[in-house]
Amino acid sequence: MSRKDYELIARAIYGSLIQSGKLDAQDCYIEQYKMTTKRVAEALEYTNPRFDKGKFFAACGVSQDTVGV
Repeated sequence: MSRKDYELIARAIYGSLIQSGKLDAQDCYIEQYKMTTKRVAEALEYTNPRFDKGKFFAACGVSQDTVGV
């Protein structure tokens, strides 16, 4: 996969949070979003050892410190 592919995935994930209107919702929605982002990042890292999780989390609007990496 290319950098463009990773950016597209990150935008789609981030867009799902924005469109769902869950930014100020209950903590369970935010935790689920973080877990989904973490799992996708792990899968992408598995396919590419040079994959930068930190950049991916930032593109998804997630702090790397809050996902337990």
